[in-house]
Amino acid sequence: MTITSIHYGELLDALAELVPFVRRPSANAMALLWSTIPQQVGEELTPQHLAYAAEQFVQDPGRPTDLPTHLALFRYLYRLENGLPNFR
Repeated sequence: MTITSIHYGELLDALAELVPFVRRPSANAMALLWSTIPQQVGEELTPQHLAYAAEQFVQDPGRPTDLPTHLALFRYLYRLENGLPNFR
């Protein structure tokens, strides 16, 4: 099962409740965030991948605060290039 914008939105909502500096995106912002993620990411990842990324994000004392949360999560799933996830 691949992820959808609903899975991703629910994950960001949950993180907004758990992590002090994470803000809950509005529906419009969530639509924009989802549209900026390469299609292959939605096809490659499963809800279990998102759960793993969220677990790492919450437990990481050095979690990145300089990146938006929706990108910071992918740091735990994709190789980094120049400090950002490389989706290729």
